[in-house]
Amino acid sequence: MKSLRAKLLVLILVSVLPGLAVVLYANYERRQADIERARADALLMVQSLGIEHENDIEALGRLLQTVSGLAALRGRHSDAGLFLRNILKDYPFLTNVIAADEKGRVYLSALPVREPSIKDRSYFLQTLKRGSLTAGEYLIGRLTGRPILPISYPIRDNAGRIRGVTAAYIDLEKYGRRFAALKAFPPRSTLNLLDRRFVRLYRYPDNELHAGKVDLPAMLKNLSSGQAEGVFTAEGVDGVKRIFAYRRFLLPGDETPYLYLRVGVPEDWALAGARRHFLRDTALLGGALLLSLLAAWIFADVLVMRRIGGLAEAAARLGKGDLSVRTGMADGGDEVAELARSFDAMAAALEEKEGERRRAEEELRQGRDRYRVYVENSFDAICRLEISGEPLDLSAPLEKQLDDLYERAVIGECNGVYARGFGYDDPREMTGLRLGQVYPRLSRQNVEQFQAFLENGCRLVGMEIKAVSRGGGVVYFLNNMYGQVEGGRLVRIWISLKDITTLREAQEELRRREEDLSRLIESMPAPIFIHVRGRIVFANPALVRLLKASAPEDVIGRRIVELVPPELFDLVLERARLMEQEKINVPPLELNMSCLDGSTVTVVSSPIPFVFRSQAGVLTALHDITDRKRSEIELQKAHLLLQKNYLEIQKLKDELREQAIRDPLTGLYNRRYLDETMERELARAKRGGYPVSFVMVDIDRFKEINDTYGHNIGDVVLQRLAALLLSGIRTGDVACRFGGEEFLLVLPHASKEQAAKRAQGWRREFAALEIEHNGLTLRATVSMGVAAYPEDGGKADEVIYAADGAMYEAKRQGRNRVVLFAPRS
Repeated sequence: MKSLRAKLLVLILVSVLPGLAVVLYANYERRQADIERARADALLMVQSLGIEHENDIEALGRLLQTVSGLAALRGRHSDAGLFLRNILKDYPFLTNVIAADEKGRVYLSALPVREPSIKDRSYFLQTLKRGSLTAGEYLIGRLTGRPILPISYPIRDNAGRIRGVTAAYIDLEKYGRRFAALKAFPPRSTLNLLDRRFVRLYRYPDNELHAGKVDLPAMLKNLSSGQAEGVFTAEGVDGVKRIFAYRRFLLPGDETPYLYLRVGVPEDWALAGARRHFLRDTALLGGALLLSLLAAWIFADVLVMRRIGGLAEAAARLGKGDLSVRTGMADGGDEVAELARSFDAMAAALEEKEGERRRAEEELRQGRDRYRVYVENSFDAICRLEISGEPLDLSAPLEKQLDDLYERAVIGECNGVYARGFGYDDPREMTGLRLGQVYPRLSRQNVEQFQAFLENGCRLVGMEIKAVSRGGGVVYFLNNMYGQVEGGRLVRIWISLKDITTLREAQEELRRREEDLSRLIESMPAPIFIHVRGRIVFANPALVRLLKASAPEDVIGRRIVELVPPELFDLVLERARLMEQEKINVPPLELNMSCLDGSTVTVVSSPIPFVFRSQAGVLTALHDITDRKRSEIELQKAHLLLQKNYLEIQKLKDELREQAIRDPLTGLYNRRYLDETMERELARAKRGGYPVSFVMVDIDRFKEINDTYGHNIGDVVLQRLAALLLSGIRTGDVACRFGGEEFLLVLPHASKEQAAKRAQGWRREFAALEIEHNGLTLRATVSMGVAAYPEDGGKADEVIYAADGAMYEAKRQGRNRVVLFAPRS
């Protein structure tokens, strides 16, 4: 009971954890919101003071520009000093206004000055250099003792030259007073003004302690990086962590700020509200927790513990066997009532289960009766063996298990079929018999079957045994034994024997028939073999002789693919698959088969599906056609030889004709070819209505070449000209050696002008050609005459004669030229 109360209290404590998590998360969110609010307020204040300062600088710039342009100021009149004093009255945030010449000597001042020269001041020098509005660096006013920021502007004469500087000094404490007057900022808030060197011009509060000093490195890093204004958190010079907002100020045209403004708000002040709310929420949560614990303790005792006691009493009665017990507390909607309902349902279920168990026992009894009826009327011999004494230990050595089985296994019951199989008329006569009395250990078959039973995990299926019947005949049984094993120990064995004597007799008859068929196949003169799954399992003597083997054993066992060419492997295996698996007949196949001595025979294979020794296979008969195929091959060889001779004769005829129409020296066509083809070519041109041009070519002074260099050189010149002409003609053009050193080109579809243009190209190429032979180098030229059909003649002879005349005209005109035929008027 105490443990349950403690668990309830722990549960209440755990239930408070989500509330505590909510308080912590709410405090975190409020802290973030307060920080963001403080950052926004600080930035807003900086922006407000920044706008005010920018307005002051803008107004002061206009004022100094106006003052520097006054004639009285440039003329150094005495009334100009009065004007400057009036400026101080109008601009109370200024401590003084002065004017100095280009040497830095102060010649006018709104207030008396102690330093008559400002020539060493950086703002003075920068104003002379820039010639525009300039902000100075940190100064302490000599008269006021206050931190000031000088703003200066150049004084120019009428020509625009700088003649001096006018300067005004801003009282920086103005911003401190303005900041101190604000009510929105808490105590320990700070205001800092820094010049371009990060020197503090002014700090509120405690200006006298911190002014004139360079700011902290952490501050410098945040002020000099990022945007022109921003917010960051850092620790100040007084060690207080603050939220700082800053802004940088630049004059027009400057890249470096002349002033930095920074406002700081204490971070602990910004988080004070969040801390107060967190303490309040934590106190409220703790009070609620204490009240919950107290209430839980009281209500747990009243509403839970007493009712749980009632449940415990009911459970004790149920444990003693009273299945009718009920709690009487099932009414209500709380958890204890739900538990009571569950208990009552469990008791009712147990009562129902007890009824079901009794009904199951009755059904089991009936099942045993049906089993006994099945066993007594079954056609199979059925027997149940029980292990007397302790169950048989299956972890013992196999020999020990077998000894115990023969010693302690006794028949519990068996049917009439089983009893009659062992020579008993009544099955009850076998009840109580030991295993050794029924299956004598002297029989090797008996020992082997029970040994196999134990080795196979007390299970033996389909083991065939042979026995002698009471009449002296042989009977065959298919023995099935199943053992009931509990905890690694054998309790009982069921034996079922099926008489397969008729099946065995049928198998024996089938075997005898197969032997008769084998003898028949062996006596047949045709080569026959049987293969199963691609391996030969039977071969008759005719096949042994065909394959040149010495005995059937040389063939049996070989794979069928060993006897056929590699290219037929897939085909032969696929045919075997179709016959063995799908029982499909395939057509005969002619193939070359390899004999065992390495020779080859040609056969026609005729296979059929066949069952051999209870296995699906293929029976194949072979017909030897080797001699016939050899005759066919010899006939084919003779035919091929005749074809070859005919082709060689045709080739010889073509070569003879080619030699008859080709010039042997140049390889060009000769006069004979020209005579055979010209009339036919001109007839086609007449039908097509297109011109045919003739170009007559003659080597200049060819006789001199032969006389001077010899005929060998002359032959080389002829060959080089022939090669040049042959490389330049088109398909359909004809180049021939007309005779001696003369060549004729026939150009279909070319006018006389087009032919002349091509002839000029050949002439130039040949003239530029260097002919080398046996160390000699020479050049030669040609003369060409051009004529065309039908313009210069209606027959081939007429046009050739015209081209020849034009060629001789070219020689007459000085050689190495092309002349077009022109009829004489």
